[in-house]
Amino acid sequence: MQLPILPVASGARLTTLDTGGFALTEARYGPGQTLPSHAHQRAVLTFILHGSVRERSGAGVETCQPLGLVSLPAGEPHGESFPGPGTRCLIIEVSHERAEFIGSFSRILDRPSYRHDPPVAGLAMQTYREFRQRDDVAPLAIEGLLLQLSALSSRRLPSATPTGEPAWLRRVRERIHAGFRGPLVMGDLAAEAGVHPVYLARAFRRRHGCSPAEYARRLRIEAAGELLARSDIPLAQVALKSGFSDQSHLTHQFRRRVGVSPGRYREAARS
Repeated sequence: MQLPILPVASGARLTTLDTGGFALTEARYGPGQTLPSHAHQRAVLTFILHGSVRERSGAGVETCQPLGLVSLPAGEPHGESFPGPGTRCLIIEVSHERAEFIGSFSRILDRPSYRHDPPVAGLAMQTYREFRQRDDVAPLAIEGLLLQLSALSSRRLPSATPTGEPAWLRRVRERIHAGFRGPLVMGDLAAEAGVHPVYLARAFRRRHGCSPAEYARRLRIEAAGELLARSDIPLAQVALKSGFSDQSHLTHQFRRRVGVSPGRYREAARS
């Protein structure tokens, strides 16, 4: 049976903008609203502004939280439901030409996925601000931000055990995950792996696209983002629990890497 092709925004459309490569729609869905299994003719990115989405696809069922980003390839069967008091989303339909270009450097549109991390959310929040601003350079800014977001998605931290990862490099990665909140020394990591520090640095960058230090910083930002979104503890405590020396250090690094302050991120995550 052929699945129905539904409009990209099957909720109440609040406002739209078409940049040529991307068609953006802000949509609102009522409490308990459900969309049956369907497909879209073009690839779609959905940024959750408020509320949550239960996304059903071939990958299973995922509950997607505020500031999360859902990506779906063109023609991918999926269904959605919207629990809670109501949901608002920024839905981004990707033209075939732009999707083909993105596919040359990113896998974000290759399969259904859900991302919930501060750097991706920061770029999506900046995209939404440009979408709402609507001046004559907003379409250009949106194109740049969405291409940057697509590139960033290809550099996200890998999941548990990347295939083909050497055992010694896996030990180093696990050591960083266990100790990123404290000081890490390259010599200690190299000793853990049984290789020379220079060789470790080169192999780690080839595998993960960054240095061990940058990897640890990303983990700190991830940890801070989780605490900001899911707890009410003061920013000073968020900083210390995430491995930053103090609140000022957290604010500087978070704004630099995410594009918004920790306070603004928390406000957006709580809607």
